[in-house]
Order: sequence, then structure tokens, then C-alpha cells
Amino acid sequence: MADSPTDLRYLAAGNGVLWAITNHNVVLARAGISRHKPLGTNWDMVCPGQNFLHVAIGIRETVWLINVDGIACFMNNVSLAQPTGDGHLWQSSLGQFVVHDSSLLETLWTWSLTKKSEPLRSVSASLNSVAVLNAASCVLFSGGSMTGSAYRTVLPTGVAASMMWKSISASSVFSADGHIWMLQRSGEVFCLKNGERPTVVESPGRHQLTQISSSLGSTWAVSSDGTIHERKGISDYCPIGTSWNLVSNGALGAVKARHVSCGLHSDWIVDEKGQAWIRLSQLSQMTSSAVSSWQGVENPNPNSKLVQVVVGPGGWHVWAVDSTGCTYTRLDVGIELPAGSCWQAVGGVNASRLCISNTKVWVCCTNGHIVYRNNVTPRNPTGDYWKRIPGSASDLSVTPDDDLWLIDSDGYTFCRDTFLYQSTSTHAKLASGGSLDTWVVV
Repeated sequence: MADSPTDLRYLAAGNGVLWAITNHNVVLARAGISRHKPLGTNWDMVCPGQNFLHVAIGIRETVWLINVDGIACFMNNVSLAQPTGDGHLWQSSLGQFVVHDSSLLETLWTWSLTKKSEPLRSVSASLNSVAVLNAASCVLFSGGSMTGSAYRTVLPTGVAASMMWKSISASSVFSADGHIWMLQRSGEVFCLKNGERPTVVESPGRHQLTQISSSLGSTWAVSSDGTIHERKGISDYCPIGTSWNLVSNGALGAVKARHVSCGLHSDWIVDEKGQAWIRLSQLSQMTSSAVSSWQGVENPNPNSKLVQVVVGPGGWHVWAVDSTGCTYTRLDVGIELPAGSCWQAVGGVNASRLCISNTKVWVCCTNGHIVYRNNVTPRNPTGDYWKRIPGSASDLSVTPDDDLWLIDSDGYTFCRDTFLYQSTSTHAKLASGGSLDTWVVV
């Protein structure tokens, strides 16, 4: 090939496709290969602006790559007719998880989350499996399904790209219904639905809002002076509501709120002293006589302060994060006992923020890593294990169906898309976030 670059250092070929990596870690694909032109016509760049260490041609029009950060990625629809693929690069999780509760395995999982993981160096793909080699010469093998993650930037129509975001709430989105509530660092509030122009919602007063929370039919916010505001008039015909209403402090007195979470049966706040409070929701089936009464809830650890208490979309699971990064779940929460009976510590992560879907608890760790607790149900409120996914965040929110939204350290907002790669059957697009990746250390 007379037109080939002089700095090629690696070639991968298969299924009529030829890819190459240069000494500058740029990936190229050979275009124009055919029966009449077996050498092709020219080289096309793949994923401009990104750099890679290794490449392997897999099955079902899939190419696997290791980027310069040592992360495994794959691209679909790579074929003779489309040698550069579809342009969608999916990051693969290596399936770091641990089964069951506090044990030696939990301790090992904690270690694997906090230590610096070894970057990957090379990848190989065959008919039924994928194998990767890391910098410590450890081989990881997978012959099953793997979830790919990709994060797309969320830039509402008409909003400047330089706008930074402070808080986001996706809990009120059910399937195709509902809206995302987004709070800018400047204090402006936006209500967003996919495919539609966002609506600017006026602030409740002269103090800037610092945090926002939404659930089915309800949206609450906390302002910089510690007051709590509830959005009134929310309905199917008016999803953004009509006005803000100052929530009565009641038993709180002069207490200033720092975090709020509104739920189906109860609303929770954390005050400036790290104390949790609960009030029955307006949507609760309980009698209205108890609706406006705030009650204090004991802290799970007297030596630390709570920073966040979150109630799930179904109203039956409540989780918390304290100032030491520990996570807790509230036991026995239900319609008859909305405050639950006691806190149960759930170890394994050092958390800064969390959010809850129908069956998972999603956590942003203090080092920016994103993990989730799987199989959280009314009969299993602590879940089974933590699992890490690709990506990093400083804050996050999730829909009941596990569509993950996050804010990075620079204040930009992203939404996570997922794709399920299966080595032994056809690909399937996932509507929710996650599958149990099966990687084995050889």
C-alpha cells in the first residue's frame, strides 16, 4: 500500500476489515476494500481526537480497542461496507462486583474500589470470547454479555454551552413521561423533557436555590438561606407547576435545611447540623392530620453527621450518606411505617452522593467513581453487591428505570446510554442501566 503512513505500528484484520494504529496512537481503517481492489483505496481516521493502544477485530461486526487510559472499548457495525463503524464507542466495565453482604468478599471489594486499578494494555477477540491483558500481566476473560457505557453531553436547546450546573433530579421521569429538573450554579431552574425546548422556572425568592428534588407529582427545592420550597400546581397538563410555596417549618423551628428528598409517601430533609427529619407527603395515603408534622429521625452514627437522605421512587426504600462517606438503608419502611424502624449500615464504598431507582442504589464515590447496589427490593433492602461502571461524577440522579444523569466536576451534565454486547447471541439495546458482566481472571 503505497499510501500507507510510515508510522504504523500495529495492524488488525478480519471479516474483510483492516484497522491500524500509528506510533501516535491514532486509529485508522482501510476504506475501499473489495474483490476488485483487495488493497483498498485510502485510510480513514477512526474516532478523531481519541488515542488508542491496541485493537482487535471481533465477531458480529464489532471491533475492540484499548484506549490510552487503559480502558476497554468496543464499536459496532464495522463492516466491509462501513469500515470505520457507526462512530459510537462504548466503554466496557470489567465486572468488578462482590456477592452478598459484609464478609471477606466485601472487604476485597472495598479494596478493589479504593486502589488504583491496573490499566489495560491489549485485547484479543475470538468467536465466543474476549480477553484483555493489564499492566500487571493479568489476563481477564469474558465469554458472556458485557455492558457498554457511553455518556452524551446534555445541552438544553437555547442554553449556552458554557452554562454550569449544580443539581439535577430525574426521579420524576417514568418511561417516556415526566421531566428532568436542572439547577444552574447561578440559581436558575430549568424543566426539561427529551426532544423539547426547556422551560425556565422562576425562582421562589431573592435567595438562590442550592438543591432540587423531584418525584411523581412533586418537586421540592432548598435555598441558600436554608428554607424549603414546594412547587405547586404540578399535573399532567402543567408538569412544571404554577408557583412555589414556602414549606412550613413546624417542629423544625429555626432549623436550616441543606438537603431535601420528596417521595411518594414521605419527604425527608437533612439540616445544617446533619440531623434527618421526615414529614408525611401530601401524596401519602395517611390521614391529612399528620401531613404537616415534621419528626426528627435518629442518626445512624452519633459520631458523624448526615449529608443526604434519599427516598426511592416507590417510597419504600430510604438511604443515607454521612460525613464519613458511609451509606445506610432504613429498614421496615412502608405505608404503615414511613419512617422505618432503624438504620442498617451498608459497607463497601466511600460515598459522597447517592440516588435511587426501582431496584438499584447509585452512588458517586468521593474519588468520582460511579457504582450501584444491585437487587435492592422491599424484601432485600440492603441489596446484594456493589458494582462499578465506567465514568466519573460529582453529582448524579437516576430515573426509576435506571437512566443515569450526572454532573461532572466542571459542572457539565451528561446522560448515560448503554448497549449490551453478547458474544454468543445477537446484540440487544438496553433501556435500563446494567447487566451482570462476566469477567474471569485467568
